[in-house]
Amino acid sequence: MYLDTDFSIVKDLYYDSCWKLGIAYNSYSESQITYLLYPINYFKNDLQIREISDKLKDELRDYVIKSTGPTNPIHFQPESYAKELVIKKVTEICDKKLLPLSNISLFREVIFGIIDNLHECLSLKVKNSYTIREIRHSFYVYLPIWVDEVLNNENINLGYHPLFSPYIDPVFLLHQLNQEKKEDIDKRMNERIRNCQFNTRNLIMGTRNFPLKLVSDFLENASLDDFNEINRLYIPKNFDRPTSSNYSWSHNTQEEVLENIKIFFNEFPNVYDATIDYCFPKLKHELRFFNDFDTLIVVIEVHDNYTSNNNEYSKWCPLIEYYYLKDEKSNNKTEIKIFMKDRDHIPINREMDFKSKIWIDGKLYTIVKSKGPGMLGFIFDRLPMFDYLYKTLSERMSNFFVTMDN
Repeated sequence: MYLDTDFSIVKDLYYDSCWKLGIAYNSYSESQITYLLYPINYFKNDLQIREISDKLKDELRDYVIKSTGPTNPIHFQPESYAKELVIKKVTEICDKKLLPLSNISLFREVIFGIIDNLHECLSLKVKNSYTIREIRHSFYVYLPIWVDEVLNNENINLGYHPLFSPYIDPVFLLHQLNQEKKEDIDKRMNERIRNCQFNTRNLIMGTRNFPLKLVSDFLENASLDDFNEINRLYIPKNFDRPTSSNYSWSHNTQEEVLENIKIFFNEFPNVYDATIDYCFPKLKHELRFFNDFDTLIVVIEVHDNYTSNNNEYSKWCPLIEYYYLKDEKSNNKTEIKIFMKDRDHIPINREMDFKSKIWIDGKLYTIVKSKGPGMLGFIFDRLPMFDYLYKTLSERMSNFFVTMDN
């Protein structure tokens, strides 16, 4: 029931073209069960419960589940056990960041995050705008040939065991090459492209740092043809900027950080809600960004320079606080207000109690909850919105799972 309604995304991701899940058990008693789940595809008349032999169980041992408790959970509490299995799969999806995402703002963030770090593998210069043709050529033509050249001509540690991570990581390969080898590979690459010697090796590429499949899904999406160029979403770090520390947040000015925070929160609610609408359509009311609040106040404390030789937290890292408010006159309007400490007049502070009333710009609000101050780190990460989306979804899912038990 859960996989056909609220959590159909689990079926979509783990059991492609699956109509129903069946259970195949090898042993069953009140004290234990040994079983596996198997997909029943559309247009196939199959049993949904079947017994399997010891021989088949051994052949499929990587997929077999064996109860470890004192009792058989399917026998005594089937519904709560079903919830437990679904929660485990949804949690895994969030932890491993597996959702199919198709928002153009997210693509802009991801594509520039990848190019900034892999431009040498893609034959691209770091800049603030790329044509769709440039991006497609670099990922579909140049990157496979680059990997092929490295594997054919360099003594490289692949960095994986085929049984556990059966993909080639371009980031890992790149970090093993010195500048001379990079230049040699670039020359061979250009020669191959001039002679139309494209890659014929069957390569499975992936990386722990970036969602390459998300990029390929975007690039295969015909709607991208509506865009001539893809522009950078955030103001990039300036590594030539004189700083008093080497922290990641030291490479942007105070005003640049503020602008990036504004860009982020202008885009994020729509990106998050679009993801919920697509992946969890039955739960969009429970999981939407503005759920029990309609106004979010974000207060940041940032500086142009930071130092570790200071006891004040805010002097060596930027800080952020969140205040979630509910308008007493419910008008369905949602809003995010951004304030910078020591520059703006901030109409709220952390001493105010939960459920306190507060007037802001002539409107009466109730404080629903608050968070912080804590380190403002996400905006300096490679993929701020991508990571923040999964962090927010995980938190909302955890809260929803609690209500499932009630």
